[in-house]
Formats: sequence, C-alpha cells, structure tokens
Amino acid sequence: MNKIKTWIAPALLVVIFTISCNTNSKKKDAIKLSTIEIAKKETDSIGAQLFNQKCMICHNHVGKVDSTMLAPPFFQVKDRYLRASMDKEDFIETMTNWVKNPSEDNLLMRGTLDHFEVMPYLAYSDEDIAKIVNYVYNNDMERPEWFDAHQESHQKEGRGMGNGQGRGQGNRR
Repeated sequence: MNKIKTWIAPALLVVIFTISCNTNSKKKDAIKLSTIEIAKKETDSIGAQLFNQKCMICHNHVGKVDSTMLAPPFFQVKDRYLRASMDKEDFIETMTNWVKNPSEDNLLMRGTLDHFEVMPYLAYSDEDIAKIVNYVYNNDMERPEWFDAHQESHQKEGRGMGNGQGRGQGNRR
C-alpha cells in the first residue's frame, strides 16, 4: 500500500504538469493563430487598397460597358489565370511575371487584343505586386452585370471561351 501511495503522488504531479503545459501550448497556438489571422487581414486590407489604387484605374467596370473599358474586368483576368495555374504558387508566379513583363509573348488573354492593347509596363515595387496578387488570389472579383451578354455575343461569333480563331493557348485542330 505504501508503494502505491509513493507512486500516486509523483504520477499525479506529472498529469497536472502535462495538462498545464498542454493548456499553455494551446493558448500559445491560439495566440499565434490569431496573430496570423490579423496579419492576413492587414495584408488583404493593404492588398485591397493597392489593387483599388493601381489596378482598378484601368480594370474598373462600374458604370461602364464593354466598349468603354480600358482593360478587361478583373474577375475575367483572375479566372483566366486560375485556369492556367496549377496552384496558388503558380498563379502568383504567372500573374507577377505578367505585371513585371507585359508583352504579347506572355499574354494569356489573347482574345482581349480585339478590345484592348497589351497592358503597359507599370513600375510597381515587388512588394506591392506581391500584395496585390495575393489579394486577387484570396478574394472574389466582381462580375460586371453586362458580362454574360457580352460573352454570349462573342460565343455566337465564334469567339470567347475557347471558341476563337486559334489564337488562344489551346491546341485547336
């Protein structure tokens, strides 16, 4: 019986210590997670601000119709880059490369040449580009009300959504 009593006290201390450490670890994890969430929200907020200041100058579709836009609506840009990308990292790399080096050679949206010129080079910092591209990847882009009718008219003409004249990325035969 004495052996049991001498064994119970240390075992009880180990259990209490383990529970205590586990609780502290969970608290630290919760604090760490909330810090990550706060940082993500701040980054998204900065990314949104940069996106609105730098990208929506040309990609803004509010109050406009297709013929009055300077660049394609951004939801369409994001959709095309998502379809061309394998994952988030690839999306970010491909879009970042486009912003740093816009040219006909690396243009993914060939059909946009019917309406728009190739995007001009924009001297944005790598940090700003990263924040913008992350924001675009992580957030939904608004679809213009007129876009479905626009897309439908292009499909009837044999253009848009892979039905073009072989200028896209597909292997049309």
